Amino acid sequence: MVFIDDTQHLVDVESIMQKYLDSAKPVSITFDKLDVFTATNGMLIVNLTATEIPEDFQTLVDDIRCDVSCTNSNIQSDFKLHVTLGRITEPEVDIDDVGFLIDEIDLTPFTLTLNEVEYREFRGRSIYKNKLH
Repeated sequence: MVFIDDTQHLVDVESIMQKYLDSAKPVSITFDKLDVFTATNGMLIVNLTATEIPEDFQTLVDDIRCDVSCTNSNIQSDFKLHVTLGRITEPEVDIDDVGFLIDEIDLTPFTLTLNEVEYREFRGRSIYKNKLH
């Protein structure tokens, strides 16, 4: 939902997560597209994504991002709903070439239900975890 580069107000961010996620309901998302995008560090991210994001889920994401930005935290990037399948770190690989290969794959859409959320430090300890109901 949100990647934060830096925050001096972790307690406020934790409160925001609890405010929204303690009462959040599970959401079903249909993944129907293979895609690739360039991360801020230049890495290519091959991923599954959804062409239709449920409105209530997008509203939840937008509200969390808005409140987190009010804590003077540095939000790294825009929200892009995806499931990472792979990372390409080779600088010589062109995103258009990867996109061309991905377009050749026939993906049958499938639906997953998001019923658990976690907020954690990058590759670190869990700060907040909750089952949605």
